[in-house]
Amino acid sequence: MSGVDEIELNAYRASPGGVYRSESVTVRRRQVVDQRRLSIARTEHFDIGRVGTGLLLEHDLSPDMVSDDISGQLSTELFDAGWIRGPRLFEELLVGIVLTSAETPQQAWLNFYRNTIRRIDEEIARPTGRGSIAAYAPVHAHVGQVVRGRSVHELGTCFGFQALRLARAGLELTASDLSAGSVHLLRDMSELLDLPVTTQVSDAARITVPDASCDTVLAIHLLEHVPDETAVEIIREACRVARHRVVVAVPFEDEPAQQFGHLRSLGLDDLRGWARAAATEWPWQVYEHHGGWLLLDRPD
Repeated sequence: MSGVDEIELNAYRASPGGVYRSESVTVRRRQVVDQRRLSIARTEHFDIGRVGTGLLLEHDLSPDMVSDDISGQLSTELFDAGWIRGPRLFEELLVGIVLTSAETPQQAWLNFYRNTIRRIDEEIARPTGRGSIAAYAPVHAHVGQVVRGRSVHELGTCFGFQALRLARAGLELTASDLSAGSVHLLRDMSELLDLPVTTQVSDAARITVPDASCDTVLAIHLLEHVPDETAVEIIREACRVARHRVVVAVPFEDEPAQQFGHLRSLGLDDLRGWARAAATEWPWQVYEHHGGWLLLDRPD
């Protein structure tokens, strides 16, 4: 999905003086917006240089500008342009930008979540086509149309925006992810936003819940991160857990976005191959809508 896929960093790392530091990166917010002095790259939102053996990034994003659009800004301005490579650096820079955008980590993440959910809603209502949230908003909208029943389990939830929006619509949500950091952050934001989501640290191929324990299981922009054999295992496991429907969605890309941890580009034939290899008796359909979709429905 859009954004960071496994937040293994400390989402609440202290950033004294508005500076985020780790062994590999330093991130700080510029106090003077037109001050551009670093030496590696200068883009619309970022200034990149070196501090010691690590990377230094300065940004001018204010609290009301911090949202999941940062993912697209980092990707387009720095990673796609070839200045920086690697999902780990992508993750650290995104977390560093969020944490240096407000006085406290909790307020920074709360701004990030509120701004992102608001932007998703705005893009669904009146699409602008600008930014990574705009690109992903049709996926959020379509998930709401294909869910069956009242209870939903989202696999590989990452930040959990989809789960939170479905919870706001009155559905019973469980969201799981292999990353403990992602799950703990979502748990905290769920409570602060008063959008109840049950969270769980779990491998999507080995979900620790009983058979037929929810109506719909979602695997939205998850399977592009795993090999084919694991994708098939996840679909089989989702069919075990779902009472009615399994929904799979993947992005279509000319080149896999390595900064997001995507392993390869996918097409409709990949979805068909996974459905056949899963060897379930569930009828299924594959189609294209802002990427590829696979729906599997339990036989009556």
